[in-house]
Amino acid sequence: NLKDQIAKIDKQVLMMTNTQLRNHIGMIREQMNFQKRELEQTRQDIKFQKEKELEVNKRVDQSKQLPMMICNVSELFTIREEETDKELQSIVIKAPSRQTIFCQSSGLVPYEDLRPNDTIAVNRETYLIYERLPQFYDARVKQMLVAEKPKDSFNDVGGMDLILKQVEEAVLLPLRKPELFTQIGIQPSKGLLLFGPPGVGKTLIARCIANACDCIFLSLCATQLIQMYIGDGSQMLQELFDLAKEYVEKDTINGVKQNSNPEKPRGAIIYIDEIDAIGTRRQEGEQNAGKETARTLMLLLNLMDGFISNSMIKVIASTNRVDSLDPALVRSNRFDRKIECPLPNLQGRVKILQIHSQKMKIGPEVQLEEVAKACEDFSGAQLKAVCVEAAMNCIRRNGREVDVRDFVEGVAMVRNRGKDAEGYV
Repeated sequence: NLKDQIAKIDKQVLMMTNTQLRNHIGMIREQMNFQKRELEQTRQDIKFQKEKELEVNKRVDQSKQLPMMICNVSELFTIREEETDKELQSIVIKAPSRQTIFCQSSGLVPYEDLRPNDTIAVNRETYLIYERLPQFYDARVKQMLVAEKPKDSFNDVGGMDLILKQVEEAVLLPLRKPELFTQIGIQPSKGLLLFGPPGVGKTLIARCIANACDCIFLSLCATQLIQMYIGDGSQMLQELFDLAKEYVEKDTINGVKQNSNPEKPRGAIIYIDEIDAIGTRRQEGEQNAGKETARTLMLLLNLMDGFISNSMIKVIASTNRVDSLDPALVRSNRFDRKIECPLPNLQGRVKILQIHSQKMKIGPEVQLEEVAKACEDFSGAQLKAVCVEAAMNCIRRNGREVDVRDFVEGVAMVRNRGKDAEGYV
């Protein structure tokens, strides 16, 4: 086809006279000049648009440097214009002054990236959305995140072999191998409740779990949720679970990527010590303080088994007053694994004494089994105190080794200390 067209043009050219040929060449030159002018104009337009784009970006950058107002996205929807039949992307935002503002999407933040309850930065006057911000958490909630893993391990726990096995099945196994529970078709336990007398090692077990697991660990005392202002404790508890959920689902904490191992499942453990501070049995006719504690408890119940719960978020709680807890808190599907931590038996006391005295210089005549027999009804904390007091007695008499006399005096001091505490109570 192209050859035929060229041959046809050649025939037409051969048939032209000299005058016609000159006119034809002049017309072609005019067309070429016109196209050159069009090309140059297009280049100028492109240059102008680039300069305009740079100017707009510069203005946007300058506007971002100005103080901006922090708002929250309330609702996202589209409106169809009748005249142009176009869909306008619309946003309803909540301002700190409790105003509700309706505005169109500016395009600086992609409309598809916004979600309800997102935190955004807007212009104070025009409410133009500049940036989507990460979720903010209370400073007190951030302090609950354990940055460095504790150095305690399960080898430091004596006399609790059966308890440690139950803890591994309830907490560590679902976090390390969740596919086992998926294959069987059951849901792993969501909460673990450790209860027993003071000093038996409930908090120590929690620290050992934090060291053994490959996940974030959030630790708090329940009294931290009892605040002066109404709703403050509930807000802290909500943000605590939001922080854990953000890490499990997005691998971020406060918007910062954590770069966790993608081959291992991400999990989070929330440890609440002395949960009886907020989890006591609810009574009718409570005062304002009791009602606020009940609100915090009800939020905890909803967070553990509500629609926002996550199987990779485990809650561990400890208390020495399990009989005073609310029945709704200790029922199944919440704290469905309840493990009692009793006082150690003779074998347990011997192992605890061995753990705490392994770095001490002990005389050859000291028999830890005999010391353990003299420490009947002692907790793990008291057994540690026995070793400390025995070492202090050795220092007082300028001895080089801890002998039987030091342990006898240490047992007597710890036992008398316990009696004084009972008399004071």
